Amino acid sequence: MAPTNPDLHREVQHFFESFVTAFGTFNGPRIAERYASPYVAVDAQGGWRAFGTGDETRDYFQQVVTQYHSQGCRSCRFRDLEVLALDTSSALATVTWELRR
Repeated sequence: MAPTNPDLHREVQHFFESFVTAFGTFNGPRIAERYASPYVAVDAQGGWRAFGTGDETRDYFQQVVTQYHSQGCRSCRFRDLEVLALDTSSALATVTWELRR
């Protein structure tokens, strides 16, 4: 596997950094601005849910951050960013999320 283009890595890192900022607002619609429809969410156990519209994605993120906030979460951060270019217009990225009090 070839090393990831540094510009692509920076672009993906910026995406996740902007997600962290949006997450800190606990505003589902603001978080959802970063995602296209349809959107698929995969949880830590491998379960997945599909959302066909932007409204469904906004509602999903609002539900998630409301739950996290009620459990004491006040911010998040990511680590272990890995980026793999698939072609000139797409990539796969993985991170490890940490929810913080």
